Amino acid sequence: MKELLKYIFPSFFSDKIAGQAHDRGAGSIIIVAVLAAVFSALGIIAAYAIPVKTNFYNTSELVATVERAFSSDGAALEIKGGVLCSDRIIDTVASEADKLEYSLGYDIVVDTRDVDTLDDFYAYCVSNSGNEISYEEFLELDEDVKTLYSFAIRYSGRERIIDAEWVDRCESYLDGVTDESTVNAYAEVKKKSGDEYNAAVYDLYVRTYYPSLAEYERGGAPKTRNYYYYNYFDREKILFVFSDAMVCSYVTDFGAKNNFYGYYGDMKDGEIGSDAEDVKRFIADSAAGARAVTVYRAIIGFFSVAPFIVLVVIAVSVALFCLTKLMKTGALTFVAAAKTVCAFLTVASLIASLVTFALGFFVSQSLLAWLDGVMIFAVLVIRVAIMLIKSAVEHKRAIKQSADNIQNTTEAEGTEK
Repeated sequence: MKELLKYIFPSFFSDKIAGQAHDRGAGSIIIVAVLAAVFSALGIIAAYAIPVKTNFYNTSELVATVERAFSSDGAALEIKGGVLCSDRIIDTVASEADKLEYSLGYDIVVDTRDVDTLDDFYAYCVSNSGNEISYEEFLELDEDVKTLYSFAIRYSGRERIIDAEWVDRCESYLDGVTDESTVNAYAEVKKKSGDEYNAAVYDLYVRTYYPSLAEYERGGAPKTRNYYYYNYFDREKILFVFSDAMVCSYVTDFGAKNNFYGYYGDMKDGEIGSDAEDVKRFIADSAAGARAVTVYRAIIGFFSVAPFIVLVVIAVSVALFCLTKLMKTGALTFVAAAKTVCAFLTVASLIASLVTFALGFFVSQSLLAWLDGVMIFAVLVIRVAIMLIKSAVEHKRAIKQSADNIQNTTEAEGTEK
């Protein structure tokens, strides 16, 4: 165990210990790889999660927009059973009045309607030449002409109310359907009543009447929530505040492009204050409530860069193998070179993790995982270079010392004669 610990940590600081790496077995390499992976993953997770509050507070335009939107003249917010409620909808993208009223450099959307609120969408079809017609017009076309069109929907962001007229429309259509699975599904829907029946019959109507909506919805009729997803989510400076979560894309004052999620499940019920500190605390606490999502995103980032780190170790090992051959100073086999590089890997990943965490306050999240991999590469290259330089210097000194000894011996023999 003592020798293993030397291989994992002190070998980074001692060429003598690192020189014994070739004696280590596969088990030691696996332990080093696991520790390096753990350090890298923890560094990336910390870089994603810990700087969120600081980065938010240091994004002045975002903070100003939030304070304005939730001030005494803005939306009044309240938590009820882990659900956020607001007294109004704010949309600074679609409403010029809202933009003038609330935006101070960032767009903000506050829509706390239920996540299942139905969207008053419009279905249409587009031909290969770009001609657009309604879905009802499409149904009247000849079958050979229909192949020239593709189906699409356009969200409105407005709620679709399923009133008596809509229920009659759905029932009229479903009564004429002969498909067995739809008939059976309709029979199950008829067992419901009231608003539950209205929602179920409309949902079945949409799933049956229109082509597959899988491109837009995971299942069922289109929801207002996806109106924002399909129209706004590509913006760099926007905050979405929904009933169950918030999502923010922002650019820090340092120029880093980041985003964060927020949840209210663990927050106490009650009104959210309207003064600046209450508002900022609400956003920060929401982001803290979504830490699991942040960790998940960081782990995905780690796995995206893991193959690169493996290639880095192989590349540095090949370089060390080739250079010791060229320098003729203690030439290593490739396996011995790889084991030597692995001896440096644990500390290299620890150093890279610390640097990555620090960079989390300054650079874009999308770069953090790759910066961790680059840092590991840089540390390994520097450490191997130092080892080779020291080896070359010692080899040169040994040759000089040997030459001096020979010269001294020759001179001594000459004097004796």
